[in-house]
Amino acid sequence: MAKFKLSDFLVRKRVIFMLAAVAIAIASIFMIPRTNINSDMTRYLPDDSQMKHGIDKMSEEFGDASLGSGMVRVMFKSLPDSTRTSIKDELSDIEGVANVIYIEGSDEYNRDEMALYELLGNSKRSQHELADDISSRYGDLVIVETSEQDTTAPIGVMLIAFALLLTVLLIMCESWLEPPIFLAAIGVAVAINMGTNALLESVSATTNSIAAILQLVLSIDYSIILMNRYRQEKTSGKGKIEAMSAALNKASSSIVSSAFTTIVGLLALVFMKLKIGADMGIVLAKGVLCSLVAIFTVLPTLIILLDGAIEKSRKRVIKFHTERLAGFSMKFRIPLAILFVAIFAGSYWLHTKTEISFSIEQESEIAEFFPQKNITALLYSNSDSLKIIDLADSISKNPHVSSFVSYPSLMQKKYSAQETKGLLDEMTSMTGDLNLDDISSEQIVNTIYYIKSGQLANEKISLHDFAMLMSDFATDTTYTTNIDIPINSPDTTMDIEQTLSLLASLTDTSFISQKMSYDEISDILGIDKEMISLICPPGAKMTIKEIIRTAKILASSSMQPAHHRHRKESPKETAVENITENTDNTDTTNNVQDIAEGLHANDDYNMYTDSTIVHSQYTTAEISELIGMKQASATLVYTLYGRTKGQKTKTMSIYEFIYFINHDLAKRRIFGSQLDDESREWLQNTEELMSTTLTAKQTQTAQTEDHSAPTPDTLAIVTEHKEHVEEKHTPKPTFHAPKVDPEMLKMLDMAERLIDIATEAEKFGTLEMHEVLASFDADIDTSLLELAYLYYGTSNFNNDSLQMSAEEILGIVTDSIIDNKKFAPMITENIKTSILEANDMVDSNLGKLRGKNFSQAIIFSDYPKEAPETNDFVESLTAQCNSQLKGEHYLIGESVMMNEMRNQFDSEMLLVTLITILSIFLIVAITFRSLAVPFILVMTVMSAVYINVYVSGLNGQLLYLAYLIMQSILMGATIDYGILFTNNYREARTSLSVKNAIWEAYKSSTHTIVTSGTIMTIAPLAMSFMMDDPTTIMILQCIAIGAFAAVMLIIFVLPGLLGAFDRFIAKRKKTK
Repeated sequence: MAKFKLSDFLVRKRVIFMLAAVAIAIASIFMIPRTNINSDMTRYLPDDSQMKHGIDKMSEEFGDASLGSGMVRVMFKSLPDSTRTSIKDELSDIEGVANVIYIEGSDEYNRDEMALYELLGNSKRSQHELADDISSRYGDLVIVETSEQDTTAPIGVMLIAFALLLTVLLIMCESWLEPPIFLAAIGVAVAINMGTNALLESVSATTNSIAAILQLVLSIDYSIILMNRYRQEKTSGKGKIEAMSAALNKASSSIVSSAFTTIVGLLALVFMKLKIGADMGIVLAKGVLCSLVAIFTVLPTLIILLDGAIEKSRKRVIKFHTERLAGFSMKFRIPLAILFVAIFAGSYWLHTKTEISFSIEQESEIAEFFPQKNITALLYSNSDSLKIIDLADSISKNPHVSSFVSYPSLMQKKYSAQETKGLLDEMTSMTGDLNLDDISSEQIVNTIYYIKSGQLANEKISLHDFAMLMSDFATDTTYTTNIDIPINSPDTTMDIEQTLSLLASLTDTSFISQKMSYDEISDILGIDKEMISLICPPGAKMTIKEIIRTAKILASSSMQPAHHRHRKESPKETAVENITENTDNTDTTNNVQDIAEGLHANDDYNMYTDSTIVHSQYTTAEISELIGMKQASATLVYTLYGRTKGQKTKTMSIYEFIYFINHDLAKRRIFGSQLDDESREWLQNTEELMSTTLTAKQTQTAQTEDHSAPTPDTLAIVTEHKEHVEEKHTPKPTFHAPKVDPEMLKMLDMAERLIDIATEAEKFGTLEMHEVLASFDADIDTSLLELAYLYYGTSNFNNDSLQMSAEEILGIVTDSIIDNKKFAPMITENIKTSILEANDMVDSNLGKLRGKNFSQAIIFSDYPKEAPETNDFVESLTAQCNSQLKGEHYLIGESVMMNEMRNQFDSEMLLVTLITILSIFLIVAITFRSLAVPFILVMTVMSAVYINVYVSGLNGQLLYLAYLIMQSILMGATIDYGILFTNNYREARTSLSVKNAIWEAYKSSTHTIVTSGTIMTIAPLAMSFMMDDPTTIMILQCIAIGAFAAVMLIIFVLPGLLGAFDRFIAKRKKTK
């Protein structure tokens, strides 16, 4: 009675209810855009998920800068090499981009005209928002793919599914007007359901994409049931108001029980740990509830309002002849029962062999050219920063791991110089491309490590090494492109290369000890060959050391006698007596001194006309004292004289000495230039005087031997020549200072000093070297000298024991190099800018990996997102982190999430299944007041579920989410078909036999079951072929396959089961 009154109330107030429903629907339509659609599956992780905790910690620590668990991949189809770096910068500037990974020249990111950029996003924007932004910027130039699944169903797909649903209804319904009425009523419910989603915190994109069509599919059979009952009541002669009230009263049991089994089945998803189940379960259950309300409020009003039009638009419908099928079910009810047990057992066993997956790889155009990467993030406590270095080394040994990016492993791990050179490219992958002009990575690394070693302050270099160094230094464009090297003296005409070459040669101990010809030595020193040939005659060889020292004496010596002195006048006899008396004295030194004193007391004439003095042999010291010449010059004359004779000369007579100068040296340019005309004349006259004296002496000696006195002729010749000489020497000539090339003297002096320094093997620091070079008039700027020493040190640096971190390297570069005046010639503004930009990029990119309490690391691998080997990797990674890290740490990533799901899937699946079965079992048991009916119906639908699992898994794997959702929907929705058939059977069984009751149940139920089942099969299946998201596709296909399997079992197996177990099912048995 209560039910009748409620149904009567609904009919009487139908207009108010419909207007209220329509008003709510209109308001809901405006709320739909306000719904928060979420594509991030990590938000649905279980509360006890370590990854969930990690994401929460990451958000607390980094806020909007926290890294997402996936990436956006952007491939430019055709991009010139010259613009690829600038495109990277453009992408980096897009809001929501945490980092852009691109390595110039790497095959991993470049292939022909194509270039790949991998964008790590932050929490400011979703991947789809970034993808849409990039696509709008670059249009057809790019292909953009996200790791998040795009699950929003295009409006076109929805319209096609709607059209298919409408087509099935038009075919199966008795009136052309029925389908629009059904869809209008449920459409109000769909609008209300979608609008009220805005009241929820968020709705998953998967749920949002399929909720509307599934609501239609799940609810359409309620409309058919009510319409069929309404038509039956009108056939009995009732008016439309009374018929509708009766229809509501009689159909409410089937409709409500069907709706509640569906709602309960969907709400079982709420008990999933993965909250996507609750998300989908609540939205779909809410939708079924809205549809149930609409069926009892909106649909009755529309049917009554359009009753006349419905009758006028009646048409022929497909008739299902099920008499034979009923007979078959009755006849083979026992075999069918046995078959059912076999089907249940077999499908259960087969479903256990189906591999359950937790992700589906999307088709990727980019992957055809650039394989996808698997990204795993590690959030760790800053107290474990140094331990991350060892962890990174351990993990990086895995050949599938391409890189482990963290601040400690990249910036704080210490490397030798050689290791750093090899890792420089990897460092720039995160810090950007450095533009360091012509400086190579080896030069950069060696310079920094050398500075760190502290050897520069104590570096000492020999002159020879310095000369060789400067030769290399001057030609190394890395250091000298922007500087001048004024190493040659401003007073010399030699250029840089000549100066360096000479310096290198004269400081090479092996070279200066090597014997060479006068040609070779002259070419090296750049000194007149004539002088060198005097020292080293043609055919002879001497060391350059010997040549230089002799040449110096030769160039600085004067071949002229000293100026004539004013002497005291003394009798000539005294002088002659003194000379004569000392001629035989063995003390040569005393002899010379006495002679000199005697000569000083007399004219030059007396000395050069005394045959004893002229003819006697003297040493260099003695002869220099006699004629007033420097001993060094005299020694040189002796040496040169000896070389002309081919023997070493220790003594010479005055005559030989003067004669050699007149007839040899004076004719040579190098010596002749030192003699003026008066000196030449004096030397010639003196030679003539000595020659005459010697000739007279020889004559006198011959006469003495003949015991005769000198002839008057001989005395006359001497007297005559004496007068001639006296005449020539009056007044006595004044000799000028020698004309010596000062440049040559400077060169020889420098060469001698360089040889002395090289011989002593002395080494000099920068200040000492500056002083030494300044003494040679080679004044090099101290800062340039220090740079040269730095160049020397870095070129010869080889200390693998010294290790530095990238953090220390950047610190030295920014703190000790770029603003240091010492390096100013080497560090151009371009280089300085590049270094500062690199430092800023380290702070902005790698710096984002560090937080106050926690830091992030990123692990790149080529593992599939889901595979047995991927699961092993995640398990190994977890174990390594647990063993090496003492503080809090969390792994975050798609593979990590899937591994967590896999580990808890069995228990979660069991929980959801038990809740679903028990809830539906309870509802059906209450509805039928029987335990046998819910047992048979649940077993039937579970068989359909297991068949579905096996068939869906034949293509490879079955997505676990599709499994859970499909099971809940099938258990809640397709069991309605079993409830409908069983209810009709039980009603018929009150007055009919088992066989006839089965046939009656077929006639009353088949049309509705086939119509609803066809809709539930075709609509999801059609949508699955038009969707892009693999997850949504698999869910829809599973629903379609499961609905088909359930319809087949209910039509062909359930009737036989009802007949076989009739005694446990029928209300009251009237006939056999």
